[in-house]
Amino acid sequence: MKKLLFFLLISLSSILQSQVIFKPYLETGFEDRSICFLNNYRLHNTFRNSYFGKLYMGLEYKKFNLYISDKTYFKPDNLFSYDPKQIEYSLGASFNFKYITLKYSHFCSHTIESILFNDAYDRFSIRINFY
Repeated sequence: MKKLLFFLLISLSSILQSQVIFKPYLETGFEDRSICFLNNYRLHNTFRNSYFGKLYMGLEYKKFNLYISDKTYFKPDNLFSYDPKQIEYSLGASFNFKYITLKYSHFCSHTIESILFNDAYDRFSIRINFY
């Protein structure tokens, strides 16, 4: 019985591995963005002209998708040294029907050095495709 259960688990594992598509990527670049916040009635403009690095990992299984990503913004100290300033996390899931996609995503972002700001939201949505 133990051998049969072990064989079934191995078979199920190999079937799922052949059908699950793993889609990771690494992205880096420059983003001309501006984040402003109000602190003690003074407007602060920070993170202008930031470099970023993003790590994304996604899984697809038939009509079901999962993903998680991490994006970090850097400011250059000098030519070879960069200081991380802000980080963004997101994760989500979706289920695809023929022309309709049900989606959930969570996003949060905050500064790294000190808590200057913190942003977060959860999103539920329905997408209707016209093709």
